[in-house]
Amino acid sequence: MEEIEKVEGTVVKEEDKKELVALKGEIVGVIQQAHSLTITDDTSLTKGLEIGGILTKFLRMLEDKKKKKEKKLKDYIKVEITEPFKKVIIPVKEAKDANDIKVKAYRKLKEEKQAKQQEEMRKLAKERGIEVETLPVPTIDKTVKTDFGSVTASKRWDCEVVDLKIVPDKYKTFNKTMAMKDVNRGIRNIAGLRIFQKEIISYK
Repeated sequence: MEEIEKVEGTVVKEEDKKELVALKGEIVGVIQQAHSLTITDDTSLTKGLEIGGILTKFLRMLEDKKKKKEKKLKDYIKVEITEPFKKVIIPVKEAKDANDIKVKAYRKLKEEKQAKQQEEMRKLAKERGIEVETLPVPTIDKTVKTDFGSVTASKRWDCEVVDLKIVPDKYKTFNKTMAMKDVNRGIRNIAGLRIFQKEIISYK
């Protein structure tokens, strides 16, 4: 299959490597000029702008080539690898999630039952004058061994937003995109932000 031949072996094939070497050879002289250039007057400034224009066009061409090759590889991966695996992964994951829900539900029920039994034992012990501290504390095994390996259950802290208005500011993410929309609309004073201009050199 032609698609497989394009991507089998190393991701960058020999012809791609040769093309990259040739492209680098074309631009290496301009790269050296950019590094060695000293701008001291309008003439050297013009030279710098010319170099910048050449490098900008070359970069665009390289990015375009790279994106086209990446797209070919991504399309192949999606069609030949991702989608076929997804058809198997999804039902397996759904089954695992469903099974985990049942396991967690039973463990929770067992914990509640043991907690209730413990409370009844405490009450009975208190009635009979037995020290509560001496009663055994029922526990649920955290690790269970099966024929397919061991399964460990653990509890980890988690959180979710229930009311963003009262969440402390230090946990709120700064949204630069939103801030820049206001800046571009003319706002020049936003508490906690330094609004400034920076020069951008554009080549067409």
